[in-house]
Parts: sequence; structure tokens; C-alpha cells
Amino acid sequence: GQQHAPTEACDDNNNTDGDGCTGCVVDPGAECTPNPGGLTRCSFACEDGLRHAPTEQCDDGNPTADDGCTGCVIDAGASCTVVPGALSVCTVTCGDGQRHTTEACDDNNTSNGDGCDSNCQLELGGGCTATVLGATTQCNVRCGDGQKHFTEACDDGDNNDNDGCTNCQIDTALG
Repeated sequence: GQQHAPTEACDDNNNTDGDGCTGCVVDPGAECTPNPGGLTRCSFACEDGLRHAPTEQCDDGNPTADDGCTGCVIDAGASCTVVPGALSVCTVTCGDGQRHTTEACDDNNTSNGDGCDSNCQLELGGGCTATVLGATTQCNVRCGDGQKHFTEACDDGDNNDNDGCTNCQIDTALG
């Protein structure tokens, strides 16, 4: 329970491996300081590219927020391949309705042709508005707005019938 120099580099009064002080030896990447009473407090640098179990859920080696691993905690809607002592590889789930930094949009599906494609990237003419991180992207494909969207054969900017473009479909029976 007390650090005994020179035989112990640290003593945190437990037998938990990988917590910064294992077997009275400072774990690689840990920083330890003695506390009053002789116990040692050890911690790891988050975002150093090495996952330190059990103190970190993940470590992707960068401070980027909402990229799958933020502050050494797995982001909501993300999954990570985590190995103690190694760089975590995290991915976010496109189509889960939560826009992440790696996504230009996320409209809660993985359909193409609705403004936000299956890879969560904006589609030209999709009518999507920018969304904040963590929110669902709203895409508004509206017939008659003068912009030809994916689901439209034409869009002449009006709602007039039999003028060559009716309900955003090309009129075939013009006489």
C-alpha cells in the first residue's frame, strides 16, 4: 500500500494490470505521482495513440471530436476496433441519423437519390440543409422549386399542368 523506493517504481494498492502501475512498475505511457500516504496515482495521456485499458475505451491518437473516439470514449453511433496498447480504429455508422465529422450529411437512411447518399455525402441538387453534429440531416426534394432533383424528370419552377413538365415529370401527350 506504500511505495518503497528503490524496489518499487509505484504502488497503487491494487493488482489491476494496465492501470498505470502494474506489479509496482510504471506501465508504458503512464505518468505516476506519489500522493500523501505513500500511494501512487497513475494516469495515461489520452489521444496518444495507445489504448490504455481499463482507463480508456478507445484511443485514436487525435483530438478530433465526434470521429468515433472523442476524449478516449467511444462516440454514440460509432464502433471501434480496440486492442490494449494499440491505436483504436473507429468508424461511425452512416444512416443512423446522427451526423458525425466524417459525414457531410446523415438523413437516417442509406438510400441514394434523396439528397444524402449511401455514404453520407451530399448529392448535387438534393436540397439538404446543413446540420449540426449529432443531428439528422433534413433533405427537402420539392417539386416546383425550379431545381431538378434526383426523383424528378424535370422541374420548371411552377405547378402548371401540360406545359412540358407536370408534377416534375415530362409531359408526353402535348398536342
